[in-house]
Amino acid sequence: MRDRTIGGRARRPYDFGGSYTQTKIDGREIPYQQDEVTDDFADVLSLEIVRGRWFSREDDGVSPAPMVINAYLANEMFGMEDPVGKIVGQGDDDPGNRVVGVVSEFRKDGEFSSPSGFAFHRANLNDPKSRPPRQMLVKVKAGTGAAFEEKLVGRLQQVARGWSFEVEPVADARDRMLRVWLSPLATGGLVALFLLLMVGLGLTGVLWQNVTRRTREIGLRRVQGATVWDIHRQILGELLVVTTLALLVGSVIVLQIPLIDPFGIVNVSDLATAIIVSAGLIYALTFLCGLYPSVLAARVQPVDALRHD
Repeated sequence: MRDRTIGGRARRPYDFGGSYTQTKIDGREIPYQQDEVTDDFADVLSLEIVRGRWFSREDDGVSPAPMVINAYLANEMFGMEDPVGKIVGQGDDDPGNRVVGVVSEFRKDGEFSSPSGFAFHRANLNDPKSRPPRQMLVKVKAGTGAAFEEKLVGRLQQVARGWSFEVEPVADARDRMLRVWLSPLATGGLVALFLLLMVGLGLTGVLWQNVTRRTREIGLRRVQGATVWDIHRQILGELLVVTTLALLVGSVIVLQIPLIDPFGIVNVSDLATAIIVSAGLIYALTFLCGLYPSVLAARVQPVDALRHD
């Protein structure tokens, strides 16, 4: 495999920032991110072409200019229609761009970023009017060491003596981006775990006190023939009923969020998934917190009801 280099005014994957734009199709404003890349970009990043083709020399000097989009943007723009050959952004003085291909998926900000529309425009570095690339990606053979980086920087410095160059493996950029995504999640997770622990201890204490106050009631049930498992089911069943009522009220309130969302960023399916997962966690926490108080309740003997007064 020979080394391949791509350039252009693109920002490489796992790099902060980018170029954002939007277009109007059938009255709908569709935002997406865009970059300008060369013909080797798909090969360097092993992008999967699912429709049409990638850029090539046959795109030299053509109008409208070619454009490759990802599957997410293709679905947003054209739905089930074949996007290849469609014109995007055409106006009175703008010929727009012709879609020549579709890649399966591309998330420049990493796998933890939300799926979004992305468009690639062709950069022609042979055009004297074209600006020089700000960044380049170099695909090398497996096992290439750090010595290659020094050699590459030296060669670039010879070509462009007034420039400065910095080399960074894509793997290091990915690790940095993952830390950016995971740090808030880890911090939020620790805070949430602490709050859940406090809630769990408080709920266990309240249930413990409730069982102590109901010693006479539980003792009388034991006199009437209630078994240990009957007492377990009573305490846990009452707790789950109260939890269900609270969840119903809370869910009704949370379901109002899409109606008052001023920025249109709430996804209904994601909200529904969050409600279901949250309900499951609340039920699990409630059940765990109710286990020990239910064990205490099951230990109550009939004679304890007489001693209680």
